[in-house]
Amino acid sequence: MRRSTPLVLLLAACAALTACDAGVPGVSTHTAPASDSDLNSTAALPLGRYTFGQDEEKVLDRARWTLGKKCMVGLGFSGFTVFDPGSGPGTALVRPAEPGTIRLPSTDLDLGDRPYGIDDPGQGARTGYHGPASPHDDRQWPLDQYLALTGDLRPGDPKQVHGHPIPEDGCLGQADRRLYGSRPARGKIAGLRMTGYDLTVLRLMRQGNQRALTDPGQRKADAAWSACMKHEGLSYKHPTDAQYRAQWYASDTASAQERRTAEADANCKRSTGYLKAAHAVDVRIEEQLIQQNRTELDGIARRNRAALRTARTITAGRS
Repeated sequence: MRRSTPLVLLLAACAALTACDAGVPGVSTHTAPASDSDLNSTAALPLGRYTFGQDEEKVLDRARWTLGKKCMVGLGFSGFTVFDPGSGPGTALVRPAEPGTIRLPSTDLDLGDRPYGIDDPGQGARTGYHGPASPHDDRQWPLDQYLALTGDLRPGDPKQVHGHPIPEDGCLGQADRRLYGSRPARGKIAGLRMTGYDLTVLRLMRQGNQRALTDPGQRKADAAWSACMKHEGLSYKHPTDAQYRAQWYASDTASAQERRTAEADANCKRSTGYLKAAHAVDVRIEEQLIQQNRTELDGIARRNRAALRTARTITAGRS
């Protein structure tokens, strides 16, 4: 199960927060999943109503980089006149360890938006928990451009570029404020300091995960999955115990042992009905959390709809 996670969504969300800076959620439609595999996504959960769908995220990303490009040109970066906002980097901007340039790395152990982990035995047999290979984004940014984009200023860093002051949180932070109409929230979730527009949703997801730890339905699902794995000669109490073994992280590719474990993991989820059981627990808990936080979540929904309208206006060239 995803519970005791590094909270895959939450902490993959480090890529979706202003602090790690790659975009923020909005509002999507929550519809009944068509199959067991469809249960294994954020969109299939009640709190998914307060996150953006993939198409909406693309609109927001394009608007964000459109505004960022305009800001960068205004700061004197003439090369940004040919920058295509539609091909902005898909990974977070990371400050370089050494002055000069930065690399935008891909995540290796990346199964995408799957709150319950791997559910495809074929994929497990091929790539283990690493997920399909994805190309690295080798785009490199000079340090002055990185500072202007992010506003990630450290002692000794210049506060101006080409004679212009760097905006608060950089050009991308300025773009976020234009889209959302306010500064992002700041807080701690699971011990991590975060900044973003979706902290309330992430906090509630985290609370739901913690409540599910002691839910009888979830415990029964975990026990059935664990017994199935034991029959395959593998001893794990929870799916996250299998997926997040430290040794899997030591390599860029899956070992034979990892592939065997991932294949058995997915097969056991299917044979025990794990996805349906875990999803039912999460739906019940998240609906309770939504009722308890209705006013705040309704406000988030209104704000995110407004952000999406603004983004569509920007990408249509009307602003």
